[in-house]
Amino acid sequence: MKSGKRVFGIIIISLLLIGSVSFVSASWKDWFGFGDEKDLEGELPESATAKVKILDTSPPVVVYVSNVDDGKGTVNTITPNIRTVNSGNTKVMIWFLAQQGGGVGNLDPTAGSIHSNASFIRTGSTTRLNASCVTRGQVACGSFCTGSAVNYSCTLTMRYYDDPATDWFINATARDSTNRFGVNSTKQFNVASISAASSLVDYLNWTNPPLTTTTINRYADNDFMVNNDGNSVIPATRVNATQLIGITNPAISILPNKFTANSAAPATCGGIDLIQDGNPIITGFSVPKATSDAGSQAELHFCLKDVAGLQSQEYTGGRAWIITFTG
Repeated sequence: MKSGKRVFGIIIISLLLIGSVSFVSASWKDWFGFGDEKDLEGELPESATAKVKILDTSPPVVVYVSNVDDGKGTVNTITPNIRTVNSGNTKVMIWFLAQQGGGVGNLDPTAGSIHSNASFIRTGSTTRLNASCVTRGQVACGSFCTGSAVNYSCTLTMRYYDDPATDWFINATARDSTNRFGVNSTKQFNVASISAASSLVDYLNWTNPPLTTTTINRYADNDFMVNNDGNSVIPATRVNATQLIGITNPAISILPNKFTANSAAPATCGGIDLIQDGNPIITGFSVPKATSDAGSQAELHFCLKDVAGLQSQEYTGGRAWIITFTG
């Protein structure tokens, strides 16, 4: 009797264990969807790799901006930094370094690429811009920063009339591949004051129509137009006149006090009487500084009061009249 009961108990326990194992195996398959072993193959190869790409969203930082130079590679650190050219252009070069995330980041270091611009800015003045600064390549920061940076080179054109001042600023901008940008406008420079003038004519005529002994208050046939070729107002003008000598009879001449110079052309010969080698200032005559490529001009008027008592002949200057403009 005892043996029979022991066997019965073992059988019951074995069945329960088998049932339990079968239940657990079925549950793992159902919960995780593994399916059979054939389905598991190829789902995640042993050689699979994982990649993570993190985009630097910080803007570039322009860490250094050079001083301006004269367009020929010479940096002038003595005031003034830039002297414009009379009635012309001055090429000015700068370079600057930029980083992103403490290194090159998303900046393009390819030499010859264009991802930057620079401008010369002054309040009240015309901004000078180069929107296509050229990348020189990736360089070591040296003493300017830590690590590597991208070097950019820019050439900007200053015009002859750009304002003389000490508060011009360089505005250097670097852009990354996602068009984020960084700006540095801490570098300052100054532009010298230049006085210069010119005229398209270098003579004065009173020949059309010819004068008669009764002629009075005749203005010159041609306009003496003065161009301001500098970046400062021409506030004072002097005329050093000499006598006009008769061609047929040199013993007779027209003295300078027969002429006047004026900033306007009134009905009578107004203005300042000229003096033989006296070099008087022509009061009221000035030429403003140009503010655009249209330039700035002013007309200086010369008038002959009369020719009473003079012999009928042609007269010409024995020496040149000299007009001096001072700033």
